[in-house]
Amino acid sequence: MSGSPGTKEETGKPLLEEMDMPQQTDRIAYTVAEAVTAARVSRAELYKQWASGGGPKRVRIGRRVLIRREALEEWLLGLQENDDCGASR
Repeated sequence: MSGSPGTKEETGKPLLEEMDMPQQTDRIAYTVAEAVTAARVSRAELYKQWASGGGPKRVRIGRRVLIRREALEEWLLGLQENDDCGASR
């Protein structure tokens, strides 16, 4: 993969900008609600991933949980790479 982390190799654009939905790519971090909307996954799935040791890295500030945009993009790319490996079986 020659593109930078969090980008689609074909376009060089950040992964979240490629998605067909409104998002706030100018933010450096998302709340859980914003992250699940941007990534198009359920809140339950995100918490399940965290419980099993996966999911995007998160930052706690008091009671608030934030997910860096780069961490969300890296996690999504990792899921894509894992899926690509399974597709060749």
